[in-house]
Amino acid sequence: MTSSCPVCDGMIRGGVLCKQHRRELADALRGLVNGMYVLGEMSLRRVRIGGSQGHANPAFAPSPISESDQDLYEQVEDVLQEAAATIGYWDHPDMAGLLRGLLLRLDRLCSHPECGTTFKRVTRAGLRVEERTTPPEERIIYGRCLNPVCLREMSGSVGQREATCRYCGSTWAVSAIRAARRERYRSDPVDGRTRADRTLHMTPAEAAVWLRRRTNIPVTRKQVSDWIRRDRLPSSEHLEGGRWSFNPVELLDSAERAA
Repeated sequence: MTSSCPVCDGMIRGGVLCKQHRRELADALRGLVNGMYVLGEMSLRRVRIGGSQGHANPAFAPSPISESDQDLYEQVEDVLQEAAATIGYWDHPDMAGLLRGLLLRLDRLCSHPECGTTFKRVTRAGLRVEERTTPPEERIIYGRCLNPVCLREMSGSVGQREATCRYCGSTWAVSAIRAARRERYRSDPVDGRTRADRTLHMTPAEAAVWLRRRTNIPVTRKQVSDWIRRDRLPSSEHLEGGRWSFNPVELLDSAERAA
């Protein structure tokens, strides 16, 4: 008799993680090895990711630490300490040792009665650290938040399965966010055009710029031309003056596959 995976079956307790979720847990822990190091350096202001965090106030000396980064570091540390405690692992001198020890004890983590909860908390923590430590220019724009009250733009790293909105805090599957974006382009006007004309009339270079602005994926003119030549954009039609008629959904699909 095989044990059920608590993540696949929605179990609160018990079971054993399946191969897929075991792999995802291991990947999250490996990612945190570097991510927590970078986040620690950010909290001490030794490393800076992204743009300005605000303007200095001449009346006060700057804080020696970044409080928001330090708070996230401590929250993730608590998650990892609790994961270690569930399997009776106490001897870890520092963060790097804690993560190495958890990876060495992966079998116990994946078969403990609390493995489902551990998986959800550790993978969610890994996503938060990855989002915080990824430079803005390397983040992929997935689409808008699916919370109807929010609808803000959501972004993250290449390969993420879930993303958390920075504004409302809700978490969504990246596949669902992208599917909603495709559906929006199927049913809504494109760049001010009417509903009856859901195509983009532009050159391959302009199509590459359109994609970069909407996805932050570094698409080039050559890539768009290659997609046309290889029939990756079956709805595209050649127009006059080097311009083409593009289906925006096909462009998005091709860019996401290339990312």
